[in-house]
Amino acid sequence: MSTKTGKRKRSLAEELKAANDAPGGASAFADQTSNTEADAEKRRQRARATWETFLAGLGPDSTDDDAQAAWRALHQAEFSSLQRERAEGKLRKALDLLVGEWKKVRADLERRRRREAAQDADAADELCPGIPLPDQDLVGEGWRYQVVADRVWVFAGDNRLWTPWGIVGAVTYPDRNEEHGLRVRVADEHGRISEFDIPADVAADKARLRSALALHGVKFTHHGMESAASVAAQMGQGAPIRAYGWGGWREPDTFLTAWGTPIGKNQNITVAAEARPKGQEVSGTFEGWRAAIDAAFATGLRQLQLSACAAFASPIIDLIKERSGTMPFTGPSGFGKSTGHEAQVSVWGDPAPGQGLFSSLNVSAQAPEVLLAQASGSGACADEVKHFRGSFQNLVFTVAGDVGRQRMRADTKGLRETRAWRLLLTMSYEHPVEHRVKVEDGEEVMVGLGARCLEIPIARIKLNHDMLNPLQGLKDNYGHAGPKFIQALIDKGYAADHQALRQEVNELAEVLLKDSETKDRRPAMLMAQAWRGAQIAQDAKLIPEVFPVTPPDSAIAPPPKTDGAETLEGDVLVANVKAESEIQRRDFPLGPDGQALDSLGQMIVLAWRLSRTMASASSDPEAKAVAALLRNLAMGRGVADRGATARPDTGAVRMSDERVNDRGEVFVIPMQHLPTLLDGSADVKAVVVLLRKKGLLLPYESGEGSGRRVLRNHWKHVPGFGPGPAIVIPVAKVTEGGD
Repeated sequence: MSTKTGKRKRSLAEELKAANDAPGGASAFADQTSNTEADAEKRRQRARATWETFLAGLGPDSTDDDAQAAWRALHQAEFSSLQRERAEGKLRKALDLLVGEWKKVRADLERRRRREAAQDADAADELCPGIPLPDQDLVGEGWRYQVVADRVWVFAGDNRLWTPWGIVGAVTYPDRNEEHGLRVRVADEHGRISEFDIPADVAADKARLRSALALHGVKFTHHGMESAASVAAQMGQGAPIRAYGWGGWREPDTFLTAWGTPIGKNQNITVAAEARPKGQEVSGTFEGWRAAIDAAFATGLRQLQLSACAAFASPIIDLIKERSGTMPFTGPSGFGKSTGHEAQVSVWGDPAPGQGLFSSLNVSAQAPEVLLAQASGSGACADEVKHFRGSFQNLVFTVAGDVGRQRMRADTKGLRETRAWRLLLTMSYEHPVEHRVKVEDGEEVMVGLGARCLEIPIARIKLNHDMLNPLQGLKDNYGHAGPKFIQALIDKGYAADHQALRQEVNELAEVLLKDSETKDRRPAMLMAQAWRGAQIAQDAKLIPEVFPVTPPDSAIAPPPKTDGAETLEGDVLVANVKAESEIQRRDFPLGPDGQALDSLGQMIVLAWRLSRTMASASSDPEAKAVAALLRNLAMGRGVADRGATARPDTGAVRMSDERVNDRGEVFVIPMQHLPTLLDGSADVKAVVVLLRKKGLLLPYESGEGSGRRVLRNHWKHVPGFGPGPAIVIPVAKVTEGGD
């Protein structure tokens, strides 16, 4: 057993009585007042008794005036008037001498007390930093820390009481009808400090307080159990703080991070201890984080770039009071979706899964409410959507509803506290959203799903070690950019007047709506909020202003070989087909100011166009059928090469004949075989019309003999192939994109 003890303090009475034999004490008084040698000893004894009586009447708070008054009262009682008159001069000298000694004793005692208090504080900080000992002016002297059996304990005198804990302050809960509580700080067996809240009435109940502390690792002796409640009642509680159930813009001009750190003019608010994420809020340096985020933008990978921009959307959503939404990143594993999540949550705190705002959806159907409330105003990422046990559509609509379910209290006398949030939730999934809804959940797509769920297909890029190594800095440097971004919003005046910010977001949303010729305003607002947030982050020097918006061609992964079975790459429209190349060739719109878009604007517009392609394919059966046809042709499913003159029994033929197309190969698809390549039951005629509108068909020219030139969708006879009817699609239109 190892021990560490403090030096025992002498009381004030002991200090003063120790001065009896000091120069100027009782003996000095006797020498001053003795008239003859015969009565000197008698005078000394009487003086000593008087001195002790004098000391007994004074306490640690006695003043110089108190000392003089006590001294005079003693001598008025013990000396006759004649003696007082005869000894007046000598008494005055003795009085001055004793009062001087009294001042010296008290000054020495005060210096010693301060020195010992400083030593005790240093020892306490060394043994248990972060949890001070109880205020000894309130609970008495003799408190110290001491190590017993390799664990720090609190002692009062010789009594061992408990392992370290203390009351940080009083708490009120605005989200719980202004209920009161106490914030408690404890140290576990490894010295780690944690905080939790307890209702105010628990601190007054010996058994309940002991139980609450024991649940968080505090150990008690029998004496400590008996005295814990009485000591807690005397612990300083300071000014009460307001603890909210979730973060965000909870009070005017003040933002609360998920960990309860206030940013703004009101510093006396926080987030309830049990509502905070597990991990740390801040680690490393801002410079280390900035270097890693610059490397993420330099990849040209939109799942990294857009994820980082999404980190700045949630504070804007909360500030302008817009509705929440989801942004799933869909595509194969191994292409950076989870790394993008780490880039996003590192803005606010620990990016490790399950520690900060990056969570797995391998939870029950109701658990996401807790995760959403924790991340309100900051945003969250959800991985492993395939493991989510509930309905994906219900999750999307729950997020967009901004509030959790109302549940009855156990006593049936009302409703329990209802969680709320405002945020952008990003997710990752290997398949398109429609696949999750129809195939895995066995549901039909609900009306309004696309308005609340902004699906982003990922770019297929090889993440090599040169790209990944600089991104490792996100794991060690985090939590710095979020507060800087909030301060930038406050400095720009948006916190005080958010209408200007709303107008700027609306203008960016109009750019997106005009570019896509769609009326889907709600998803456009989600993207515009990420856009405007990233612009403000650029102004604050948090993310780069110039970066590549597409990965280098050498990094694009080739389509995998397939045996004809349905594959993930076959589901994602942008993989191996015309959609992405066509989108990239289109001109960019002008910004709200009439100027050309910068790197950020171009990246946002490209992602928006791809998301609308996914939404169109999901909501329009003909568009979906066209996408399936292009996918099958690009991947060679149901396609035969033209070897001899044999016609295929099913599917299409890839051939080259200058009489059909002098610019390259074509796909010839007999109309009777077209339905097998559409992967569905879409209207074949409507699909052909849509192919014509998209510029994908090579029309058949007829009417030359009549002097009229007529372009028809169907070929009655295809040279080198045989009689139709059939449609012809140039191979270049499929692999490179249509006009």
